[in-house]
Amino acid sequence: MSMMNVKEAQVLETAKKRPGKEKKVLVVDNNPVVLGFMNNLLVNHGYQVSTAEDGVTVLKILETYVPDVIMLDLIMPNISGDKLCRILRKMPRLQNTHVVILSAVAAEYETNLADLGAHACIAKGPFNKMSERILDTLEKLETSPVHDLKNEIVGLEETYSRDIVKELLSVKRHLEVVLSSISEGIFEITSEARIVYANQTAISIVGIAEEQLLSLHVFELFHELDRVRVDRLFKSITDIPRSANSDSYRLINGKEVSVNIFPISDAENKSVLVINDVSDRKRLETELRQAHKIEAIGTLAGGIAHDFNNLLMGIQGYTSLMLFDMNTNHPFHDKLKRIEDQVRSGAELTKQLLGFARGGRYEVKVADMNEIMDKTSAPASWE
Repeated sequence: MSMMNVKEAQVLETAKKRPGKEKKVLVVDNNPVVLGFMNNLLVNHGYQVSTAEDGVTVLKILETYVPDVIMLDLIMPNISGDKLCRILRKMPRLQNTHVVILSAVAAEYETNLADLGAHACIAKGPFNKMSERILDTLEKLETSPVHDLKNEIVGLEETYSRDIVKELLSVKRHLEVVLSSISEGIFEITSEARIVYANQTAISIVGIAEEQLLSLHVFELFHELDRVRVDRLFKSITDIPRSANSDSYRLINGKEVSVNIFPISDAENKSVLVINDVSDRKRLETELRQAHKIEAIGTLAGGIAHDFNNLLMGIQGYTSLMLFDMNTNHPFHDKLKRIEDQVRSGAELTKQLLGFARGGRYEVKVADMNEIMDKTSAPASWE
């Protein structure tokens, strides 16, 4: 019998000594051997077991499934276990769900595990010993819900700290600090266009909480009128980064962003989406274009007003010459005076046009509409 079969036999023998539980357990680990071990162990104790290999799958499962216990590893692809813990604790429907960390890096992990919202932590080790720890922890959580295991890492005394793991975790934390400080929004996108990472700037730009953002389809961030363009951009991804800086894309919150896509050359075909909030720049560009239009209209209005004023002055001059030697009781005298009044009204209009052309140098005052109507619409008697 192989070593693995001996361990499995020991696990099954242990299972016979414990009563069934009839509890739903979701096990999350990217190692298929661990998933197989956990499934055999828990099923043989009457647990209803579901498994997932990464955080994205977990969040999909939890849309329609509420387990009694979630057991997860800290180091996983896509969404890490520590971030997944924080997300789970923010889900109201999981407030009665126990979260248990099952990790091989428990001895090297320096973050306070209680801050992650986990109810217990178990260090990975030999299967025969780990099975006892798992079953004991689950039993304590069931029989004494208020039992606090947060400050205890079960099985830690049989593990030892590894410098190489500490260094890798330190590098990971350093990269997270750097990414959170960048002024650009950064998303990590799977080959299925699912978001598995977002830095703080990206979360701020899109205005969606991290627990809702992760596992979301990237197209859902954009306004429905721009999703076809975004889809076209993603489909054109090759080994060369794609830039769409000349265009802007509208998010569902109304902001406009520039987009750059960088493919990641690995087996998972992921990509990095970088966005910049260009809403203010676009607004200023719009205002500048509007100002240029107004300036052009003002220049045109000034030219028209100047030429129109010359025409009015000609009419005014000939009218004045006709009235110069004309008796006041002449039948045309009142008609010519009315022409002079209309010319003066036209001159006032040209002043307004010139005021507009010069940036608003015109007089604003209260006007009597009755008087204006009398002057402009009441025809003179031609009899």
